[in-house]
This record gives sequence, structure tokens and C-alpha cells, in this order.
Amino acid sequence: MALNVPADGILRTHLTWEDLQECVFEVFGKNAKFGQNKDVKDIGFASGFMSKMCLITPDFDSDLNDVPERFVVKVFSQLAFVECKGAFGDIETEFSKEEFSEKLAPELKKIHNNEIALYRMLEKYNVTKVARPKVFYMREFSEENQLKGFIMMEYVAGNLSYHIFDNLAPEDILQALRNIAALEAASLNFSDDDKMLFFRNIFAEIFAKVMTKEVRKVYGSANCQLKLYHFYVMFMWLFSA
Repeated sequence: MALNVPADGILRTHLTWEDLQECVFEVFGKNAKFGQNKDVKDIGFASGFMSKMCLITPDFDSDLNDVPERFVVKVFSQLAFVECKGAFGDIETEFSKEEFSEKLAPELKKIHNNEIALYRMLEKYNVTKVARPKVFYMREFSEENQLKGFIMMEYVAGNLSYHIFDNLAPEDILQALRNIAALEAASLNFSDDDKMLFFRNIFAEIFAKVMTKEVRKVYGSANCQLKLYHFYVMFMWLFSA
């Protein structure tokens, strides 16, 4: 089994309803049992290609206090990229190969684990100035868990997603810049052991996997600059999930 192959779980991922129910019991208590009308919607299609963004309506069997009516489960899955097949033109040939997905999978798992490590650091140091959804549960990849990395978090309605191809005014990015500054400031408190949890030289390591001899041959042909730009845009989309 692989992360780029459809499975029998939620939105064709490896995470099953049974897996999620166990986590929900742990977070919200043993009365938080999914109802018959539980539902899931894909709210992340074509807005990032490393995860399936699952909007869960649990339809809990009993009346519960202080539990969300809906929540999001971000399931790491290369299937999100596979399902957008055809969106990237002639560049897609190399990226659609199973060999490519297999080479990239270990690095992408590190990115998922990176995100979890960051959430834990922000909680550890009581960082309140970095905007983020409330996280209920996280599971990283490990030797024992090769296929079911996910994060369960609150659903924040009414969000507006921006993409790399959107034109933005300076004031549109102020919130993002303030949060980046707050994150940089918070990182000054991280210990050396904390920092060892994070993926270093992320783009150098991933590009080393991506820029194979076959890919370089593609960009050595006509319209090389246009194809390189296409590659860059696709690559940034890939890691915007």
C-alpha cells in the first residue's frame, strides 16, 4: 500500500471511520459516537496537493456539551495530487510516475511531522500571537504508522483562500506578515532539542528528489524557461497544502 493509491477509508485515504472514531472518543469522551448520518466533504480540492481536507459532520448520537458540530481532518495523502491529473500539462508525465511518488513520499511525511512539531512547540511555549485553528488531535508518521498521518482541528468557516497566482494588494498580506513575525519571535525561545525536530533545508532535500535526470531532460528542450516556470508554479502548489 502507498499514499498515492486509493484506499477504502475517508475520501479514499487510508484513514477509516473506525480510526477516526477512536480518536474522537479520546478527545471528546466515550459518548461522542458518530451517528448514522455522519458525513464528509472534500473542502480542499485543487487548493494544495499534499493533503485531503475532510470536513466532518459527526452527527453525534447523544447531546454533548462543548463539542463542535463540524470539524476538519487534514489527512496527509499523495492522492490529492493524483486526483488533479490533467491540470499540469506536459510537465505532468514525470510527476505522475509511481517511481516519483515513491521517492518523494519520505520527504513529504517529514513535512507533515514538521507541522505537528510546530503545533506542539507553540503550545509548549504558550504562543498566542500566531493565528491558527484549534487542534484536537494529531498523529505523525513513524516506523509503526506509515499510512495514516493526520491532524484533527476546528473548522473555521468563511475563510478565503489565496493562491500563488492571485494578485494581492500590500494590505492583503499584512495579517500573514504579522503572523510570520510572531512565529519568528516565538522561535527564539526554542531549545536546540526543539529545533532538531524540524526538517532542515527542506527545499534542497526535496528538489534533490524532484530534479531527476529525466526531468532535467524535459527542461532541456524548447520553451525551457516556460516549462521551468510551469514547474515552479506546480511545485509551490504542491506544497501549499
